[in-house]
Amino acid sequence: MRYVETVTGRHASYARDQASARLATDHEGRELALDSPAAVLVYRHTVYDDSDQPLEFAEAIYPPDKWTVEQDYPIDR
Repeated sequence: MRYVETVTGRHASYARDQASARLATDHEGRELALDSPAAVLVYRHTVYDDSDQPLEFAEAIYPPDKWTVEQDYPIDR
């Protein structure tokens, strides 16, 4: 991210992660060696700048039966 900020002069302000399940496309099914039909998890990560414009975007497609998103967080008592 720092490289993108240095090159563009723009600064990251916040990020948004989105996750959604859907059926795999034919291409994804072949690449991931899935039976058809098969569900996949689509995970999108977008970083926005101070003007609310996208600065960085990444998308990943995950096959079923794989743990793909993991987050540890404290439990307040």
